Amino acid sequence: MFKRNSLFGMTVLFYVMQSPSFAEGYDVVQQQRMQNDINTLRNVVVELDGRVKQLESEKANKAKGGESAAANELKSEQKIEPNWRDKHAWALIKEAMSTEKVKGILGRPARVDDLGNGHQKFVYQGEMVGLGMVSGNIEFYENRVYEIHSPNF
Repeated sequence: MFKRNSLFGMTVLFYVMQSPSFAEGYDVVQQQRMQNDINTLRNVVVELDGRVKQLESEKANKAKGGESAAANELKSEQKIEPNWRDKHAWALIKEAMSTEKVKGILGRPARVDDLGNGHQKFVYQGEMVGLGMVSGNIEFYENRVYEIHSPNF
């Protein structure tokens, strides 16, 4: 009796898992997870690239014993990248601020959730040394900030 019920259960499970709707739903979830991971990695690479450029510039200036006119020009041309991992940047975010202004301060979010009816959420998340996975989010209504959930740094 047990073997027959087990065989029947396994057969039903096999057919359910083979159904297009089950496989499609699973694929969508996997794709969303992979896209979130890719976005997080892109943000980390951009941040690290900015840090490397800054350190290389500082090292070159130190080796020269001071800053030349060319170094000053290079420094003025370097654009400071927005960094959501900076707690001071989060302090600049205020209610009614536009989505573009937020992106200018914090950078591109790891994920943007459309909550419907003019509501949207920017999710910022990633690994931080000594803290592990950190995340924060900002909710918008009609492209204006109405709720801020800054990360716990």
